[in-house]
Amino acid sequence: MEKSIIALLKSGSAVIYILIFCLILSIPVIFIYQAVKPPVFTFEAAAVEESFTGDEVISEEAEIWHKIQFTLSASAGRFSPYSFYIEEFSFSEDVLPEGISDYRIVLDEPIFCTKDQSDTFTLSVYIKGDTDINEFIKDLSFKASDYTKSFGEFKLKFEDGKAKPFKK
Repeated sequence: MEKSIIALLKSGSAVIYILIFCLILSIPVIFIYQAVKPPVFTFEAAAVEESFTGDEVISEEAEIWHKIQFTLSASAGRFSPYSFYIEEFSFSEDVLPEGISDYRIVLDEPIFCTKDQSDTFTLSVYIKGDTDINEFIKDLSFKASDYTKSFGEFKLKFEDGKAKPFKK
């Protein structure tokens, strides 16, 4: 009976030792893996305003613009220890459909998000030209082009998706 209890305790302690060892080794892996991951965006709604003639962003009255407002939420990855401060967006692909002569992407306010705190924001896309809006929206995707990724006091600025050192 004593031998079986001792064998059980030894195997239990070996399992606990392995679990603790795996936990300790997983922490750097999470930091490294999440270091190259961008923020996560979740689509919530879209609204299209056709024949839009201008507001504070568009000053040209004669041209016909289309305004598309996207409501999205941003957060860091599920296990990410990093926080993000996002200031600017761009299209994921630089190729625009035929018929679009100009565009502007406007963020309503800078975004701050972590894994525990998501931030809902509105992204307004202004396009000038003659194109099918529904087809344009289907193929549309965005990326955060200018953002800061930080962990505690350590910060790294990304411009156009590439890390840039801070300049003071």
